[in-house]
Amino acid sequence: MIAGQYTVDLTQPIPGAGGGMDAFAVKHRGDSRSGLMAVLSHPLALPRGTALNALASTQVDHLLTPVAHGLDIGPGGMPGWFVICPLPPGPAIWPAGATTVRPWTEAELLMYLLRPAAIALAQLHASHLTHRAIRPDNIFRAAPGETITLGNAWSAPPAAAQSAVFEPPYSAVCLPHGRGDGDIADDVYALGVTLLCLATGEVPMATLDAEAIVARKLERGSFAALVGNARLPPTIADLLTGMLAEDPEHRPTPAMLADPVAARARRVAARPPRRAQRSMELGAISVWTARTLAHAIGRAPEQGARMLRLGVIDTWLRRQLGDSGLAVRLEEFTRQRGVDGDNTDSQADMVLAARVVAILDPLAPLWWRGLALWPDGLGGVLVEAGQPGAVNQPMLEALHELVDLEMFAAWGKLRAERCDAGALRADAAVHRQVMRQRGWGGGLAALRYALNPMLPCASPLLAGQAVVRKTELLPALDAAAARPESRKFAPLDPEIAAFLVARQEPTLQSDLAKLATARDPSAAVILQLRILAGLQERLHAPKLAHLAGWCAELALPAVQVWRSRTRREQASEALPQRASAGNLTAMLRLIDDPVLMAADARGAQAAAVAVQTIDAEMASLRADAPSRRAYAKRIGAELATAIAVTGLTASAVLLALG
Repeated sequence: MIAGQYTVDLTQPIPGAGGGMDAFAVKHRGDSRSGLMAVLSHPLALPRGTALNALASTQVDHLLTPVAHGLDIGPGGMPGWFVICPLPPGPAIWPAGATTVRPWTEAELLMYLLRPAAIALAQLHASHLTHRAIRPDNIFRAAPGETITLGNAWSAPPAAAQSAVFEPPYSAVCLPHGRGDGDIADDVYALGVTLLCLATGEVPMATLDAEAIVARKLERGSFAALVGNARLPPTIADLLTGMLAEDPEHRPTPAMLADPVAARARRVAARPPRRAQRSMELGAISVWTARTLAHAIGRAPEQGARMLRLGVIDTWLRRQLGDSGLAVRLEEFTRQRGVDGDNTDSQADMVLAARVVAILDPLAPLWWRGLALWPDGLGGVLVEAGQPGAVNQPMLEALHELVDLEMFAAWGKLRAERCDAGALRADAAVHRQVMRQRGWGGGLAALRYALNPMLPCASPLLAGQAVVRKTELLPALDAAAARPESRKFAPLDPEIAAFLVARQEPTLQSDLAKLATARDPSAAVILQLRILAGLQERLHAPKLAHLAGWCAELALPAVQVWRSRTRREQASEALPQRASAGNLTAMLRLIDDPVLMAADARGAQAAAVAVQTIDAEMASLRADAPSRRAYAKRIGAELATAIAVTGLTASAVLLALG
């Protein structure tokens, strides 16, 4: 049940309707013919929450606009996000698995594809949104001669499912989950490639892998690489010249595309990139232009940095490319590299490579240790790389380094004309602060949750339960406590701690930091109970009998810290009683009452003083024992003599009287 209204039937999949993602039939309040479907997100590919919320009360023409979304348990017992949207009007315009289709006529392309898609994109653009999933197998229509409808675009990170063919080079080079929302011009580009596919009846460069596609686009330019020798109607060719422009600012807007005549008339003269007289080999790439040089350095930053330090690239820029101005700018960074570290400093090399790429190609994303991503793609990449059970440790280490050095701020400063450098600087500082927090509430895990508000808590303690909001955590832990296998562990772990801090529970940070370094088991139990009790009180959580029982079992060692035997016995008896009431605060007061603890300490101290007094008296007695024995012996001898004399005297008296 999604949003309390939509029932998803997991036994009724709808093949092909989700644009490459699983789709299922939906009933709306018992209506079996609701005309809706549910598209299920992959566990490591979160839906686009901002777009879903923005479109909740908006209808976009020619688009499968989402109407609701929610988290629930999907196939296999794993939690997943379901996005409810209308069923496609018909099959995809490009059947799954097809290599070719019947080419569309110019009139069909303009009337049934370009115009309705442009209207949809214009409405999205007005809402400051992008689609980022335009491709032939995600576009639908009822029948030939009908207008198209753009498919689902919200059940995965933006452009995550896009082939490199449909993405500009600066997006295609990125990690799939690191491409970011992009700009509406990126949708215009993807629409242009789709237009080309249907005009020719085939997908360009279908036999090449992603790296080869990107290399060809960078080398020849997108239009030449994609169109090649294809024969196109003049109108379509003119439109594609603009739609596939390298610079997004040179592409026509969706509003222009709605009127193909006006869009065709808009021509932006772009100077072709300067090409070198002789290529240079860097990694596995033959470099001919500044953009291909940037790409080569991004792919092989160690070799690129070494060639920069040796002056090889500077010489090539001057002699072969004939760009002394660019060479001078790169020399400045190379000199700074000498200040940043010695020749063995890998991190300094990475900083140099990232800066040089930003200068060589202002359209490029941030490159770091061979990974490329856009700033708003960081959250998606952290999910992809850092989920428990699917950890990519080298990628996490690279991301940690990138955040710690605030590289997005440095990158944005070098291309300030194409981004909001101030916002990037502020975001980079916040990300670094979150990551550097000590204890369980910091690190990349906390940043992962902070950047992904729709990310469920991945703690193994929750056993597949869907917990996205902090108000859902305690009931989920209470349910987990009902399973005996859960009670082998403590009810808090680093994942839950990171989740809580990211969900704006900063008051826990101090206790979480102490918990991470606690060596005394009793102190750790008290800290965990204090955190959970504070949550129950602040969130007004209901009775938590199972969780309280779980905590009571763990708290038994903490009872033994009481010095008073009477107090220990009372606490041991009262703890299960308070646990049965499900009130964690009452349990906490029983074992962590400062007043009673102080009284117990005073009593223990008084008892210790009394014991010391007794011990001192006994020690004194032991010290005086020899003299007391001698005295007793002397007194005994004298007494015996006196008694003997007395006896003799008595005997003599009796004899005299006799």
